[in-house]
Amino acid sequence: MPFMRDLSKRLVYGLPAVVWGLVIGSFSSSRFSSSWSMEALREILAFFHLPVSPSGLVKLNALVRTGAHLAEYALFTLLVFWAWRAGRAEKWRWSWAAGSIVIALLLAAADEIHQSRVPLRDGSINQFGLDFVGALGALLILRIVQIRRASKTLDKG
Repeated sequence: MPFMRDLSKRLVYGLPAVVWGLVIGSFSSSRFSSSWSMEALREILAFFHLPVSPSGLVKLNALVRTGAHLAEYALFTLLVFWAWRAGRAEKWRWSWAAGSIVIALLLAAADEIHQSRVPLRDGSINQFGLDFVGALGALLILRIVQIRRASKTLDKG
């Protein structure tokens, strides 16, 4: 039954993206609000005896949260791309990249809508934009790495 084999293969390759999507969703709770990350940063800095002014802490918190948005959607998009590829020898298809971006944007939109309804959180078009930049950036980096590897292989051959 080739269909069942293909389906189970797709499920195995898609599972990491689904799990990471659920992790992203869990970050949308009140527990992971800006005030929570601010307090966590304050404790980490105190542990390492690193003094930071209150305004510096606010800026650091914004930087960490921005980086988190970029990183979580970069990873999610790469996992979705990997699921589309599903072990094929072919390294890139524009349809896989486009599908990955669309799925990442759907998750990002759902995440921001959810956050707009959660106490201590707010949905933001700016955060949605960061998620898009993370997703697109990951695919651009992946494509550049693939092109460079392919050109090195051709140079050696």
